[in-house]
Amino acid sequence: MADTATRRAAKLDNRAIALASLPFMGMISFWQVYDGIVPKMLTGTFGLSNSLTGAIMAIDNVFGLFLLPLFGILSDRCASKLGRRTPFILLGSGIATLSVPLIAIANNAGSLPLLICAILITLLAICMYRTMTVAIVADITPRPLRTKADSVQKIVGYAGTGVMLVAISVMVPNVERPDYLPLFLLQAAFVLVSAVVYGLLVKEPALVQKMHQKSLEMGIREDEVEKDDSPEAG
Repeated sequence: MADTATRRAAKLDNRAIALASLPFMGMISFWQVYDGIVPKMLTGTFGLSNSLTGAIMAIDNVFGLFLLPLFGILSDRCASKLGRRTPFILLGSGIATLSVPLIAIANNAGSLPLLICAILITLLAICMYRTMTVAIVADITPRPLRTKADSVQKIVGYAGTGVMLVAISVMVPNVERPDYLPLFLLQAAFVLVSAVVYGLLVKEPALVQKMHQKSLEMGIREDEVEKDDSPEAG
């Protein structure tokens, strides 16, 4: 009987992991569009040099250096009824949904200050929930199953990246100054839909409690239940 319960507990809940991976899909697909299109805006529309374009594109690395640890700490200390990760995922996705199209609007308007402002707001929003899209999967998965869960998350995430790659090839016309707004609206919709589905179907506190129960059934001590020994955690 105990062996049966252990085997049942050791079975990965692929549906829950896939649903919890949706914000990761929305977030990681954004980088495909951002890294592929924004440099073309800066050099093509505004005539910036390659060095200045590179400096602007490096802002996300600077933000990540300081903001990712900050939001990670805030998330770990969060005591919301929605859980530790969900408030950041929903808020960050909501802001990104509004700011992503603003990048293309600024490009069409030929306003470099507006473009920089839109980029900064978008990067701030992405940093707000970037770490949480990975942490949520670890939070709801018993330690021995986290490698499998990570594989499911990557499949979901890179499926979204593939969709946006196809969208770039189809939706960006081959003209001197293309209108990128339809592509960025699609990306914003991608972020929004992934967050809405996540918010409706993923109940973080209940899944975390279920993870605790499954961990104990697998013989993992309570003080090791939430320990993250993955390579990403160092």
